[in-house]
Amino acid sequence: MQTIFEKYGGFAQVSAVVAAFYDKVLESPALAPYFAGADMSALMVHQAKFMAQAMGGPPSHTWPELRHAHARLRITPQDFDEMLVLLRQTLSEAGFSEDDLGAVCRAVAVGKPYIVIQ
Repeated sequence: MQTIFEKYGGFAQVSAVVAAFYDKVLESPALAPYFAGADMSALMVHQAKFMAQAMGGPPSHTWPELRHAHARLRITPQDFDEMLVLLRQTLSEAGFSEDDLGAVCRAVAVGKPYIVIQ
């Protein structure tokens, strides 16, 4: 069975989705401050790998690694939820079916306990 990652064009499409997603994130008054001073090129490479994994592509990160990477940011539950809204919008605009974008968002949402402050 074809994965969502394969269905939508692999890393080329994932990279385009990630770039469009970060355009939205950096326009968000709530989310943009998390990225002040960040190396966006490197971040987008990591995010593309994570999104590929969420779409059924090759694994790249473990939840403990993501917890460690995000701990200093002190991401709130509300900001995580806003990120999911922007991700859903981006996937929809990229032509993902409702079922597929729902599956990707659910796969990302599983990480909430590892990414937000507890």
